[in-house]
Formats: sequence, C-alpha cells, structure tokens
Amino acid sequence: MEGADTLALRWEPSRTTVEARFGTATIQAEIHRTRWLCAGERVFNPRWHFLQMFYTPNICTEARYEDVARDPGFRSHGRIFYIPRGAELHCRWKPGSQRALHCMFDLEKIASRNGIVADWTAFDKEKALNLNMEYVAATMRRIAQEVITPDFSSDLRIEMSLASMILYVLRDFAKVHDPGITRRLSRSELESVQVILEDTGSMLPSLHQLGSALGMSSRKLSSAYRATTGLTLRSRVAKSRLNRAKTLLAEGNLSIKQISFWSGFNSFSSFSAAFRRETGLTPSQFRAGLRT
Repeated sequence: MEGADTLALRWEPSRTTVEARFGTATIQAEIHRTRWLCAGERVFNPRWHFLQMFYTPNICTEARYEDVARDPGFRSHGRIFYIPRGAELHCRWKPGSQRALHCMFDLEKIASRNGIVADWTAFDKEKALNLNMEYVAATMRRIAQEVITPDFSSDLRIEMSLASMILYVLRDFAKVHDPGITRRLSRSELESVQVILEDTGSMLPSLHQLGSALGMSSRKLSSAYRATTGLTLRSRVAKSRLNRAKTLLAEGNLSIKQISFWSGFNSFSSFSAAFRRETGLTPSQFRAGLRT
C-alpha cells in the first residue's frame, strides 16, 4: 500500500509479532500480538483510514485527539475504534500483552467503487473512538478470518465487508447521500445482506434491523432488494431463519425454544408453524430424525 503507515506502530519499548497479514492496493490488514514492557504514550497519525479491534482486554487505555482547542482531554476508548485519515490521536498504554486486528484502507476509493457518497467533514471523531456495535464486531471477525486464511477472492470479500461497514458507521457518524428507493443495491450491499443473514454468531435481525444495518429504512431496502434480485427481502429472511433453525437443530446444543429465539422468530408457535410448512415436520420430529 503505497504511502500508508506501517501497521506495526513501533511504540517503544515493545515487541510485536505479526501473526497474519493481507494487503492490496487499497487495503492492508494485519493481526498483531504486541507486548509492551512499560507504560507510555504516543501520537498516531495514519495517512489512511484506520480501524482496530482488540481481541484481549485493552492495554491502550486512554486516547484523545490532538486538537487541543476543542478536545477536552484523555478518555477511555472502546474495544473497536476508528481513526479518520489525517487525524492525530494521542494514545496512552500500560504494560502488558495485546492481540489486535489492524485494518488500514483507502476509504475514499472503496466508497467511490461502491456508490457511497458522504460528507466526510461531518464525521464525528469522538464517537468513532467507541464502535462497540455487534454488526461492526461481526464484520471485523470476518475480515480477520480472511486475513488468517486468504484465498483468490479474499480481497473482494474484505472490500465488500468494509464497504458495508462504512455504510453502517456513516449512518451515525457522517451525512450520507440517499439516492432513493428505486435504486438497485450495489454488489457490496448485496454481500452485506448475505453476511448479516448468515452470521451464526448473533440472532437473526428483523427487517427493520437489517435496514438499519445498511443505513436505510426497511421499506427502501426491500424495494431496492427486489429491484436488484427479483425476489422479496421478506422471503430471503424467512429462508435464512429456517436454514438457521435446521443448523441449530442438527448441532443439538440448544433447546427448541432457544433455537426459535436465535432464528429470529417472534414466538415458539410461529416458529413451529413455519418449520412444519417448510419441512412437513415439527422441530422435535426433525431433530429426532437426525439422531436415528
């Protein structure tokens, strides 16, 4: 990545091991394990946009922006935080070990390729110090997996994941142009729908929650999804719920009522009725059949 800071931040004295690395012309991501031998502080000024997620309890305990006239002082930051390009963030850390995913990327190029138009001057830097949202965490976990086990399409999947997360984050941190309900979804937005619905680490969302994750109302998302795929979003969500239920029934770790909840159904009765319409069996009969 030409012109980007190295992700090994070289905070001294420290010992850093790069466990995995992935890079393209617009993205550089690394998983670091760093041991700080003593407390310290330093200004971090990335030339590209920077996103970090800690896997272990935070060693970097406090941060503040270098705009002294407006910045009130050091404050705690979250497990996931975001630094816009050109911002100066003053960080403090304490002795200990830290494992983290660092992701530096050319946000403007990624946004342009995926049809995202935003007013970056409206970005709220202080809010960005705490991005502890489940959707963002799930996206970062997927990026980490691509970094650990890359293949021929990892660059595309990482960029799509970043683009979908940008839309989600900008909904709260910057002004995004909304081209209206008649537009088609971009490739990254379609990927985002798939990623969210197939994320087994969280409860399946409602249509409203799915729309919020992509920075639009459920009605606009449904219209755009149908214009793009020819299918209704409601039917896609229903299929995902039943597929999730079948997977959880096969694993056998949860009760049927728990599976109903994690599959996104409002009640156990609605789950049982939908499952029987789809399979001709009750959830209990389906699980019993898997054990024979």
